[in-house]
Amino acid sequence: MKKERAIGQTDFSDLEIMRFILKTLYGGDREQLTLRLIEKFGGAAGVFGASQSELMRVEGVTERVASFFAFVKPLYRQALLRSAPEFKIVCEADLTRYAAVYFMNDRVALDVCLYLDKRGGIISVDILIGEDRTAEILSGVCRYDATSVALLRFVPHENDLSASRTLDRLETVKRLLPSLELIDARLVDYVEYFPFGFISLRRALGGNDTPVAVQAALLAEYDLSAGIFSDIDGYISVIKNRIAEKYAR
Repeated sequence: MKKERAIGQTDFSDLEIMRFILKTLYGGDREQLTLRLIEKFGGAAGVFGASQSELMRVEGVTERVASFFAFVKPLYRQALLRSAPEFKIVCEADLTRYAAVYFMNDRVALDVCLYLDKRGGIISVDILIGEDRTAEILSGVCRYDATSVALLRFVPHENDLSASRTLDRLETVKRLLPSLELIDARLVDYVEYFPFGFISLRRALGGNDTPVAVQAALLAEYDLSAGIFSDIDGYISVIKNRIAEKYAR
């Protein structure tokens, strides 16, 4: 049975949410800072609602951490209101904001498909659990009458970004693309997200496949014209060569 979850839905308290976010951002526990932020702003919603300058006035908050909260604030407000369907994915920054909030409480790898309408509005978000991902995604496109999809992969730790695992996911994307074209749907992007950075297939095909900080996500609108992912075979070859070089040493 498909597991579905509304963005922002969580079984964790505000304190646990803040502990997790700060531990990931700082690379270690920040219990006193967590308590100071909760005391100052009253909870996670207050922290995300604060300005960057207000956050910087709290002892222990660095500029990088304050900019993260400012970056995801627009989407977090949507999450609090449970109004994710009104949110649109029209640029890379939108997609990474969505991922930052959606995955904030996850501890294990997770694959998600966002089904979008012609304006980039979110129709539904499904966690992918089936063996045949292509069939699962195409079924969702038809069920929701979506015109495009965006694929998100959550990686719990940056050092888990192995070339061999990425290759496996890219092969899935490669099989999916011609099938999407047959039903007049498109892939917006495939993104591997980790706290708090990402790798985008669109960027990779443009020559930059190194991890990018979420704050550096592009604000320019996605180009949905056909042929964006036509060079995926070439990129898969690059990944295969890296794996061969790694095991040849």
